[in-house]
Amino acid sequence: MITGEAIPKTKTVGDNVVGSTINGFLGTLIIKATHMHDEGTLAGIRRLIEEAQASKPRLARASDKVARYFVPSIFFLSGLVFIVWMVLAYKGIVNTHNQGSFPFA
Repeated sequence: MITGEAIPKTKTVGDNVVGSTINGFLGTLIIKATHMHDEGTLAGIRRLIEEAQASKPRLARASDKVARYFVPSIFFLSGLVFIVWMVLAYKGIVNTHNQGSFPFA
């Protein structure tokens, strides 16, 4: 969090101060706001983080596109192979007897 000076510094008339700057003297400070909350350093950092999280690198977009087609095709293929093996076993083309615990291996 940007809260003020890391090490106390002496300020004079016309110097810039950061939010939460400590008044080391018992006198009164008159401070003029030059930046609003949406223009400050913290707002800039927040905006940069939001932009970085909203965008994806080119490699991530490409891998998402590949996964969009690859995963469903693998599910489809595995289901198709299962159905073919079951039909072959049902018709007796594949011997499933005396194969141990893995009849199709």
